[in-house]
Amino acid sequence: MTGSNNNIYMPFKAVIEEAIDMGCNVKFFKALPAKKIDYIPGQFFMVSQWGAGEAPISVTSTRGLQRHIEFAIKKVGAVTTVLHKLKKGDNIWLRGPYGNGFNAAAAKKKDVVFIAGGIGIVPLRSLINFIQMRKKQYGKIFLLYGAKNPSEILFEEDLKTWNKKGIEIFLTVDVKNESWKGNTGVVTDHLDRVKTDFKNACSYICGPDIMIEKTMKELT
Repeated sequence: MTGSNNNIYMPFKAVIEEAIDMGCNVKFFKALPAKKIDYIPGQFFMVSQWGAGEAPISVTSTRGLQRHIEFAIKKVGAVTTVLHKLKKGDNIWLRGPYGNGFNAAAAKKKDVVFIAGGIGIVPLRSLINFIQMRKKQYGKIFLLYGAKNPSEILFEEDLKTWNKKGIEIFLTVDVKNESWKGNTGVVTDHLDRVKTDFKNACSYICGPDIMIEKTMKELT
């Protein structure tokens, strides 16, 4: 019989050590779990508060890089509204991890193209860091990231760090403001800027359903 300490269906506590408003209804949480946990990029946890219910939330941290577990939660319903009220020192409850995660091994010795739309950058952040830490095992790395407008671009400090570490980054927004000097349009408008042999590259896509469908069609 599996002990409760290893039962992924039993909730366990984590203490929030950082709670940061990222704007556009997204809040970033860094939490210290009460037990050692193992997970891979692309997996998720059920995150809950007693009496409020639970919601599936993708992990945005990378095991082995961050000591804590990190989530970037968008306020979209009753449960996430309650979670957004939490602050440093509060407890959250986690179940998991669940899901198969991303198959990073499939991209070894190939160029890697990350394509993110909106909140889709959250789970991809975990994988980007995972592959960047092992970049000698991969070819060139690209990130094509689209947001509705400049204020909704997440993890700007990470974007600068990734760029300094050799990841070629293309940002685009649907609607620009007066200060935006970068690209406009959806991510598929800029696929031709990624200089790789797509037939021999590996792409990881995360974003709204319509964006994923269009991107897969264009890549194919």
